Amino acid sequence: MRTPAVILIVFLLVQAGLAGAQDPIEPFHFFDDAEKTIEGQLFEDPLDHEGDVARFNGETWVTWLSFTRGEGERVWIGRHGKNGWIFRKRMTDQPGAYGNPTLTVTKGDDPTLWLSYEFEEGGQWEIYAGELNDRFDVEKKIKISDSPGADIDHRVVAADGGLWVVWQSDREGQFDIVARQITDEGDLTDTEVVSQSPGGDWRPDAITLSDGTLVVAWDLFNGNDYDVAFRAKRNGEWTAVHSITASPAFEGRVRVAANSDDEVWATWEEGAEYWGHKYVSAYYPNKIFVSLTDERGPLHRFRKIRLAKIDIENGSVSHPTEPLPMPSIAEALSRNKDLENPMPIGAFYERGEIAFDGADRLWLVYRHWYAHLLGVAPNHHYEEGMGVFARCLDGGGWSQLYR
Repeated sequence: MRTPAVILIVFLLVQAGLAGAQDPIEPFHFFDDAEKTIEGQLFEDPLDHEGDVARFNGETWVTWLSFTRGEGERVWIGRHGKNGWIFRKRMTDQPGAYGNPTLTVTKGDDPTLWLSYEFEEGGQWEIYAGELNDRFDVEKKIKISDSPGADIDHRVVAADGGLWVVWQSDREGQFDIVARQITDEGDLTDTEVVSQSPGGDWRPDAITLSDGTLVVAWDLFNGNDYDVAFRAKRNGEWTAVHSITASPAFEGRVRVAANSDDEVWATWEEGAEYWGHKYVSAYYPNKIFVSLTDERGPLHRFRKIRLAKIDIENGSVSHPTEPLPMPSIAEALSRNKDLENPMPIGAFYERGEIAFDGADRLWLVYRHWYAHLLGVAPNHHYEEGMGVFARCLDGGGWSQLYR
């Protein structure tokens, strides 16, 4: 079971360490002013990337991908302490294309640590998982995926009696969200198709509640725009599919978490209408899209973070009284307020991750930057990175900003 308390902050540090940094001559990206900065520790190899963190037996464990030029990637794990690495180990000898290495701790009085990852073989992406023994080897590697198409974007959550694995599976030319269990004995249950959209479904997330209920959320395309939805499996039965969003704006990259009272919360990104569509004007289909200030358009021009509590029984969605503070959105809107359809062009709040700590406070971690010249001046080929930020929401509102 993934520990949600301090792990989010550790996750922030790991991602910052994996990302690296640059020293631009003059700023092109601006960031919100944080009241507190948490220094990240860089990995020794700048080609290490895509990390995950778990808390196991009171210790912090990390997994990541390490790239070797001329060979490919391999999966590593390690135990990290205050003074650096205590232990590191390469888990895959065969170099190649790997993705999404994940650590998961099982429930129960005698928890164990599992490693899962995605691997390209024979031109297809597959998902593997295995329990780590006392020597932190995987004695039995289990193939989770079972379709002839690509299987990616997996998530693993602890449950009574084993683990749930949820992922995005290419089935007959369409991506669907599917799920299956690994039992405590290491057996696999049948794969269940969770999503029911006639279009594509992507990037699932999942949690389990105290009574064993599995909650799965994902992104979907309804034929006109991108939305997020969820479904729950309780007492062996799936609920109906419920929409979390239904506006014409882009809405996606959903993540879910639950507090000790089994209240389920979701966070996702919101962008402009017509995002991801053909590179033509939404208003004039025979013309190429050229205007950043067009209210509808396919480009990645801004992002907002949204947050809501969801009722898994009736599908109702309720937003907090105080939304996440996003100062750069207001700044960007003020810059083009005279336009017919002002938008916060250049302000990005995205890739939110959500969890509750031991005091049942909600933490939201996200990446952010503000490209203030986007749409104003023809500046390009800038790469100044982004910042990873966090805020906590409790009864008193949002906390100070951490970076």
